[in-house]
Amino acid sequence: MRIILTGGGTLGSVTPLLALREEIRDRGIPAEFLWIGTAHGPEKELVQKEGIDFIVIPSGKLRRYADWRNVVAPFLVLAGFAAALVALIRARPAVIVSAGSFVSVPVVYAGAFLRIPIVLYQSDKRLGLANRLAAPLSARVLLAFAETAMSLAKDKRAVIGTPVRKKIELAASDPILREKGRVYFHVPEGMPAVLVLGGSSGSRALNELVVAALTELTKFAQVIHVVGKWKDALAPRSGVPNVPHPANGTRDGTEPSERYRACSFLHDELPLAYAAADIVISRAGMATIGELALLGKPAIFIPIPKSHQEENAAALAGRGAAIVLSQPLSAEDFVKAVRELIAHPSRMESIGSAIRSIFPEDGRARFADVVLSIIKEAPRHS
Repeated sequence: MRIILTGGGTLGSVTPLLALREEIRDRGIPAEFLWIGTAHGPEKELVQKEGIDFIVIPSGKLRRYADWRNVVAPFLVLAGFAAALVALIRARPAVIVSAGSFVSVPVVYAGAFLRIPIVLYQSDKRLGLANRLAAPLSARVLLAFAETAMSLAKDKRAVIGTPVRKKIELAASDPILREKGRVYFHVPEGMPAVLVLGGSSGSRALNELVVAALTELTKFAQVIHVVGKWKDALAPRSGVPNVPHPANGTRDGTEPSERYRACSFLHDELPLAYAAADIVISRAGMATIGELALLGKPAIFIPIPKSHQEENAAALAGRGAAIVLSQPLSAEDFVKAVRELIAHPSRMESIGSAIRSIFPEDGRARFADVVLSIIKEAPRHS
């Protein structure tokens, strides 16, 4: 049995599919997974690191604003459809599971043409353009937010919450991981730790805001800063140290304080960082939101302006499950918000409890249940 996974562009459409794969494999079900994505998205490295075969297809992003790339996008979509058609004919999958993004559109349309059942996962509160285009062709659309269901037919939709990878789930249940994490990231005893996640692509605006606030932040907290791919670009301008590993103790003279640790990405170390952190600062992507909800971590979200992230963040803030700050944001106001949250442990506890209650805790299992039921009901394709 083969299962096609497709999605990319951001980790929000990647990590839920990896969680699905983990759950199906943990159940002992013999399934082979293939991933269809783009050559340059953040998904390729992560997917291949997991040992999943990765098929690259061309695809054009349909931008809802004036851009010369909109001229060539339809041709790239057609080329992607042709490439996906060939890949699917060769693979003969039992099901296609898509988490949205522009690369998924030609895959879904090729799958529908071949009469392969399709399951969509929608993580953001707002139904994305790719999933809106794909929903009429799908057998089921699975949702993180119940509010999203209003725009979908009742017989197709199901709310499953946020599927989270097993290593993050284990971090929530390991009683000694917090101490391990604080040792790993050199957090002094009694010092609050602030974890800043700059996003898979490395948000320059968020990273530069943190750097501008470092002098004040490090007066009262240990800062663990995951800056993404912009790390090397930030270093010459802002003093972000070029530290290849957060636990190696290396300092090159540019590090503003021993209370600051910077790294480009965290893979296996991410559970340690979450465990060590007292609060988390991040954009409002659903991959991170889902993980923080499972962990019950108090968070400050700074969503990308004029994007779906603002709706994600607003949905949390409206339930007392997060603090949301909007850009433009001064370093002074940013530091004030962080300091005030750390100074009120009862508020941190309240936010952590609220975010934990928003989504079902068994999103990964629910995801697998639906996908496997669709496979069981559908005609064989392999």
